[in-house]
Amino acid sequence: MQGMKIIFCGQVSKEPHLPELNEDSVEIDIASHRVAVSDGASESFDSRNWSRIIAQFFIKTPRVDDEWITGVINEYLFHQAEAEFTWSQQAAFERGSFATLIGLEYFNEHKSADVFAIGDSLAVLLSGDRRVDSFPYTNWENFKQRPTLLCTKRANNSFISNSNFYTLHSKTWGLGHLEHARLFLMTDALAEWALRREADGDPAWSELFAITDVDHLVSFVESERKAKRIRLDDVTFVSIDFG
Repeated sequence: MQGMKIIFCGQVSKEPHLPELNEDSVEIDIASHRVAVSDGASESFDSRNWSRIIAQFFIKTPRVDDEWITGVINEYLFHQAEAEFTWSQQAAFERGSFATLIGLEYFNEHKSADVFAIGDSLAVLLSGDRRVDSFPYTNWENFKQRPTLLCTKRANNSFISNSNFYTLHSKTWGLGHLEHARLFLMTDALAEWALRREADGDPAWSELFAITDVDHLVSFVESERKAKRIRLDDVTFVSIDFG
């Protein structure tokens, strides 16, 4: 098995012609074999910047703990310090911003991948065109539940201090025994769509792996939206091959 290769990384905004409204963020660092995707919650204040900072911090430090989330929040507050808010923006800011995190770190010497997840963004492990596992969800119906999210309000992140935090939010996948190891990272709308397709007996993993340019992703997502098979939401998709 060779090293980690990014086959594709792309996004489609809820409004395809307004990419600046996309609240998803993705960061990739080939040197450290790390990838991070964060989906900012639409109902929260400035979730685009919150998700961006979360993804950037995971790339720098993939160990999520109390010190880590304090650093992320402080960075976010620093960027907001000079802003002049309307009263409604101030109220939204005080309620807090929320976002998911799905992070990947690949270890070539061990032929393994550590996956870390908070919220409903998804990592999917494949052997060729067959799903081996997915995390944190394995069934499309899991997306009906309210996810745990990272928040700019410190009190809302108390779950990070729980003794079982890493047991619940991380997983290690061995890749060396797989015939052709692949891994997808995706935000919730695409993830739910993919798991539902598999549950319906029509898995779409090879269809997703065939997406190698942004125009293809945009046309695919718009087609599925028009057919009402996928929720109207920002979409982020990262396709990774391990040779």
